[in-house]
Amino acid sequence: MFSVLTRGQYLTFIGDLTSLVVALWGALFLRHVSLPSWESFTVHVTYFIPLFFVSFLVFVIVGLYDKRVVLFEKQLSALVIEAQVVNVVIAVLFFFFLPNTPIAPKTTLLIYLGVSVFFIVVWRLFILKALLRYKKNPQKMLVIGAGKSLNELLREIEINSHLNITPHTIIDLEKPDHVCSAQETLHKINASDISIAVILYGHPKLKQVSHSTLSKITENPQVSSMHFNSFYEYVFERIPLHAHYLLGDGQFFVTQNSAYMFAKRVIDIFGACIAGTLSVPVYPIVFLLILLEDGRPLFVSQQRVGKDGSLITIWKFRTMNGSDQGTDVLKSTLKVTKVGHFLRKTRIDELPQLWSVLKGDQSLVGPRPELPALVEQYMSQIPLYNARHSVKPGLSGWAQINHQQHPHHGVDLEETERKLSYDLFYVKNRSFLLDLEIGLRTIKTLILRVGR
Repeated sequence: MFSVLTRGQYLTFIGDLTSLVVALWGALFLRHVSLPSWESFTVHVTYFIPLFFVSFLVFVIVGLYDKRVVLFEKQLSALVIEAQVVNVVIAVLFFFFLPNTPIAPKTTLLIYLGVSVFFIVVWRLFILKALLRYKKNPQKMLVIGAGKSLNELLREIEINSHLNITPHTIIDLEKPDHVCSAQETLHKINASDISIAVILYGHPKLKQVSHSTLSKITENPQVSSMHFNSFYEYVFERIPLHAHYLLGDGQFFVTQNSAYMFAKRVIDIFGACIAGTLSVPVYPIVFLLILLEDGRPLFVSQQRVGKDGSLITIWKFRTMNGSDQGTDVLKSTLKVTKVGHFLRKTRIDELPQLWSVLKGDQSLVGPRPELPALVEQYMSQIPLYNARHSVKPGLSGWAQINHQQHPHHGVDLEETERKLSYDLFYVKNRSFLLDLEIGLRTIKTLILRVGR
């Protein structure tokens, strides 16, 4: 596994927790201008434990635990201040509604706000970097790939400069002289110069490279050797589609966990009921806005492709200047209304889809369901596209929070392939933690949209 990222994430979490605990101790010290007793400190820590848990949820929402951005420099202080202000407000409400506590931390909370921001920023910008030797020792990487998949990996590494990876040696198996050049290049490499070896195992032309030549690097204990697909998936959190095509992977296997599926369905029902109840006051306001702009209808229904390719019907608030059934998506001339633009921006237009979640046609989290006309186009031109239909579609998904250039009601093969790479990552790696991250980051996105 990619050792530095794993170690970085682990250290970041431990360091943040330590910073919060030390910040609480520091706040008590400054509050009373004396060393707090062990008894007083442990009582405070006991009551702050649920608040620490909430703090980490807020950190996830604001993006402080993005795996691809373990270490922040720009805007770190602003993000930490933003998170801790929210956490202190939550703490004030927590102690206000929790009567008869042996502590009254009104002044302490204000001091804790400043001290915690200071400790977390110092921890992340100085101590964590020193532990990881982030700037001084960039990781040098050997990459053995092929064609478009190799170019895509190198482009992603260049874009994500914060990963601090330097492609030291690059071998393209698609080049005509790859065998001779690969043998010669690998013989010249000093294994001590390489910390990561990323290799497209399974490619037919790799067999022509001497095993003993390749093992000089891959069997070195100082080198982290990974399959091309595993590295790409772990670091960029999406599936490398072109590498799958090269290896002839015509199928995408999905494992089913019955306990997870049952719990997910229970969460969907409770979540849809709660969200539906809270959204009831929004309906008359939306009705009025739509009627005032261009009259009826208030809702539109569309057929979408659901699990296993079955057709499902979803309902949405009308956002276009007509009743768009989705059947003429490839030649539609309808335009988004002013009210519709706001509804789409805030995703209020999707509130009626909570009924689809209750019915079981959709989930709260999953790949977004597409229109049948678009699915037909994509399935004929993009291998593995049908694999996204192996799970229930969702109101929000991994692609929605990571891929900003969503093709909307139009054919776009390049962006759809990129979106599919995120959808398949979710299909392969779905879990409670991934669902929770998607949910929290969706909340963050909605808050930012409303605030613009």
